[in-house]
Amino acid sequence: MRSPQLSREGVKRTILLDVKKLGAACYARFKRTSSKGVPRAAVLGSTVIGLLVTASNFFAPSEVFTFLLSGSGAIALLVYPVMAVSQLRMRTALSKSGAQIECMMWLFPHLTWAVIILISAVLLAVVLLPERCYEVGSTAGLAAAIAAIGALRSKQTATDPFNVPATRGE
Repeated sequence: MRSPQLSREGVKRTILLDVKKLGAACYARFKRTSSKGVPRAAVLGSTVIGLLVTASNFFAPSEVFTFLLSGSGAIALLVYPVMAVSQLRMRTALSKSGAQIECMMWLFPHLTWAVIILISAVLLAVVLLPERCYEVGSTAGLAAAIAAIGALRSKQTATDPFNVPATRGE
């Protein structure tokens, strides 16, 4: 029997398999899997990228760390409101449909709205700080690029990308 916790490689493999099933893998060679279902080229590619980032951190430690720290904070400020809005919409829709919700957030919807408002206020404060122009601009550019790619992909595919069952590390 397998442990319920996945290793870091197991998590990467699971995510890559989900990306493959959604048809969102970048290149055909990354979509192929071995006889055991392992996308070897994709795992190898992500490992090489990780090694390159580690090597660049060795040669320019302060620049890489600062970039990654500021970038991850800015991305988190975009991801959490999207998750909160999704939770707000999905729970409302599930409640109306009468579906059983296994894991419910407490103080719904008040806490969800508080999170959305507070994170929006933090985003506004960050935008108004001149020393954060680089992080805000690069994060906004990345978010716009991802949204544009998502819009193009949704026009190209006739299937609903959210109707694909997720894999589990079983």
